[in-house]
Amino acid sequence: MIETKKLTYKNILKDISISNKYPLIIIAGPVASGKTILSKIINGDIETKEQVYLDNKCQESYKTLEYYKKVRLINAEYINKEMTIKDDLNQCIEDHKIEIVSKEKLEEYELYKYRNCDIKDLSIENQIKYSLLKSIISKPENIILDSIDDYLEEEYLIDVIDKLKALNIKTIMLSRRLDLGVYSSYMYIISKGRILLEGLPLEVMKEENILNKIGLSLPYMADLSVKLIDYDLLDNIENDIEELVRKLWN
Repeated sequence: MIETKKLTYKNILKDISISNKYPLIIIAGPVASGKTILSKIINGDIETKEQVYLDNKCQESYKTLEYYKKVRLINAEYINKEMTIKDDLNQCIEDHKIEIVSKEKLEEYELYKYRNCDIKDLSIENQIKYSLLKSIISKPENIILDSIDDYLEEEYLIDVIDKLKALNIKTIMLSRRLDLGVYSSYMYIISKGRILLEGLPLEVMKEENILNKIGLSLPYMADLSVKLIDYDLLDNIENDIEELVRKLWN
């Protein structure tokens, strides 16, 4: 389990205490709220002292490779690597970092047709897909997803979430989207480097005034679902209008 304890960093983050004791937590916040810095600190890319803990041990007590095996960060930063997907995978297999990757696995991640392309030449979307593939097949205990929903189609994103849950990989997802909370067990709202709200996603989503003040809002269907749940007309958030109508009439 990853925990931060009153994490403070320069004038960017202040007293951030979070935990991924649930399979999937969402940290939602507007642009420039501190999400990316937080993800890099948790990943060990930015050094802090006795503020980040992994399995009750402070982050700095781990060797770099040891920590890397347990925690992976996937974001939209450009990967400038002059090696094809095929060659990079073969190198990882030779170094015993991952298992053999089948054609079917590459197709599953929509990467087979790019296997002979240099990684640096892939689109950001496909670089993210490749990072997901390498990370998921290596089965770390924890994965951090920073704003990848900005680049992936909804169906692909949900499939990734389902894969991570099936493999029992604890996931921290950082995003501008409140409605992703429907897939999570716990939710944090961050703004200007501070945690403003936390709790069960449906409860957090009801704090409409606070959310609107920091520039966050629910899509129409999610917002309607939350209001219907308040009146005991619905059990969970529904994003499909036809399915919503069916549930209300049955």
